Amino acid sequence: MAQLLAGQQVPFVALDMNPELVRSLRAEGHPIHYGDSSKPDVLKHLGADRATAIIVTLDVPAAAERSIAAIRHHWPDLKIFARSRDRHHAAELLAMGVTAVVPETFESSLTLARGALEALGVPTMAVEELVTRYRESDTSAPLTRTGPSRTGKTA
Repeated sequence: MAQLLAGQQVPFVALDMNPELVRSLRAEGHPIHYGDSSKPDVLKHLGADRATAIIVTLDVPAAAERSIAAIRHHWPDLKIFARSRDRHHAAELLAMGVTAVVPETFESSLTLARGALEALGVPTMAVEELVTRYRESDTSAPLTRTGPSRTGKTA
């Protein structure tokens, strides 16, 4: 993700709770800091007041929810993009005011199915069409918030 943002000259800072990872990536020149993203003072220190969006990619669902709750409470208009564990968790995050969610198990399953179908000889265009159609028809949980936010603004 950092490479994609940097490749488009989108300024960003990263935050992680793994001190070895932070140390290693900082030594390579990456804008990463050690800290807890559920702590508003940490986010404020790193520029959340000036941010237009925050991306939450925490592995532990409860930690993601704590961070999103803190972000939404202190920065109600900030766009929040998040990775969820699954589509059920995605629905919970959307209910908390997240702008858009990518459920890791759903997307990884689609990627695996895509690879298997192509390896079995199904043409790439047909596979892409199948995956797109499945993604659009699976309404078990929406992946973007379309209604008004808590502040009354539409995301």
